Amino acid sequence: WAPFFRLIESRTLPSVRYQGFTADVGGSIAMPATAPSVRAAAEQVVAWQETPGVSAVEISGFSSTADALGVVRGTRFDLRLQLPPSAFAASSASAVPY
Repeated sequence: WAPFFRLIESRTLPSVRYQGFTADVGGSIAMPATAPSVRAAAEQVVAWQETPGVSAVEISGFSSTADALGVVRGTRFDLRLQLPPSAFAASSASAVPY
């Protein structure tokens, strides 16, 4: 799992936070996330779309919280990624090089 966690650390924007993640043996990853703005959430999605080895990126459950003046104070979204199963391989020789 070390290559997978290095990948998350290297591709996550400093302002984005993940509340957790689930993964399956097929390489599907689901991570509920928060960002300070819609723009930061969109930039995070683009960062994952441009990541080698990531074959699909989907976003759902997108919602924003605004203050009394209508200024967005936070955005929540569910991110789903598809990685090759080798990204979780126990052997570093078979893992995807991130």
